[in-house]
Amino acid sequence: AALFMRVLGPDNAGLYYYAITVYGLVEIVTSFGLGVLVAREIARRPAESARIVSTSVAVRFGLTLAALPVLGLIGLGMAAAGRPVDPAAATAIGLLIVALVPGHLNAALTSAFQGTERMVAPAAVMIVSALLSMSLGALALAGGHGFVGMAAVSIAVNAITFLLLARLLTASGVAWFGRPSAQLARWMIVASLPLMLNSLLQTLFFKVDVLLLAPLQGEQAVGWYSAAYKWVEAFLIVPPYLVMALFPLMSRRAENDRGGLRSAYENTVRWLIALALPAATLTTFLAEPLIALLAGRDYLPNGARALQVLIWFLPFSFVNGVTQYVLIALNRQRWITWSFAAAAAFNITANLIVIPRYGYTGAAVVTILSELVLMAPFLWGLRDLGAPPVLALAWQPLLSASGLALVLAGSAAVGVPSWLAAPVGLAAYAVALVRLGWLTTEDRAILARFRPGPRATIGVLSAPGVGEAVDHAP
Repeated sequence: AALFMRVLGPDNAGLYYYAITVYGLVEIVTSFGLGVLVAREIARRPAESARIVSTSVAVRFGLTLAALPVLGLIGLGMAAAGRPVDPAAATAIGLLIVALVPGHLNAALTSAFQGTERMVAPAAVMIVSALLSMSLGALALAGGHGFVGMAAVSIAVNAITFLLLARLLTASGVAWFGRPSAQLARWMIVASLPLMLNSLLQTLFFKVDVLLLAPLQGEQAVGWYSAAYKWVEAFLIVPPYLVMALFPLMSRRAENDRGGLRSAYENTVRWLIALALPAATLTTFLAEPLIALLAGRDYLPNGARALQVLIWFLPFSFVNGVTQYVLIALNRQRWITWSFAAAAAFNITANLIVIPRYGYTGAAVVTILSELVLMAPFLWGLRDLGAPPVLALAWQPLLSASGLALVLAGSAAVGVPSWLAAPVGLAAYAVALVRLGWLTTEDRAILARFRPGPRATIGVLSAPGVGEAVDHAP
């Protein structure tokens, strides 16, 4: 991102971000929420993994073929309305959709790893894929191919990723290649429709501002906004992977151990809030150097202003991310759908009102408010679980983050750069958390596992009994 945003500049970076956003919507519709469903079903029925995976792939491919003429009609409609898609952006969208072929295979195999609680292998493959994307993307930019070349790179990277995942999954003894079942496919479509709608509505209320900023404020505004989003998306890597690691456990406990599910939910929310609040506070004070580091001076001061506002949706998003998966474990997908529908309706309406007058700043504020609108029905949907209110889990990190903000504000007042004061502020945050009694006995036991010692070896990951250890983790 640091390279391509500098090479492309705000205008072309905005076009590429627009193309990625459109592709993301297509990917959601054609994936149809099957990732979570496959992981859940394999966790419950590991002996049927081959039939489940192959059927999910067949459904994904069928939906992708059905989406192509729809995309063509949308493009023609936009051209007839006098707002044609930029030719380079249209080419990039087409190449990204071609990359969906191996991409759908990768998603299905990753779900099989997750359902069998084998997280290390796909994580390692994702690192390799990221390095390939960076290397080949840099070559495409150096060759003068711009963001269209970067989109083409995704096809090759997804194909290589599939070969690696397939080899590792086969070596782990998990069957994934079998005959698709028409009956299972029909059940998957019905069962995963709410999950797809949830994901689609979530993306719409999270990214509709990008789709509206381009025609209402221009590609340059999207470029500034995308620089802020890059940092936000970096933080958003944390909750999905943490929650997916816990999802098989939550699925089992949802069936026969509601007390254990409540404990897992409460502790996960506690930790994510404790991570999100200092991250948001630091980012607010370090926005300018962060944007300059990532994208360069061409994106200042607008990118930094957007980031200072946008980052405060993070704590709410972290809580909503956990709550969503607990609702899925409880088989309450339809409640999630109605919750996202309400949040998306609010987001689209608010953005249409705010963006013409306040631009990217208004869009960032609407993003925060949309997470709050979503949180209300999400938490209501878990009212019978007996989990404590979010504020009861957040007051200690809130007080500690206030101390962090005071340290950073005080350093700025006397002319000390925020990046120099950040380590002192983080140390003060950690000390305040401990002094306020946030760290529980269970927390200390978990942290003790990370101390170096003779038992801290990778072999433990495949040792007998590791499943039991995971199932008893808070």
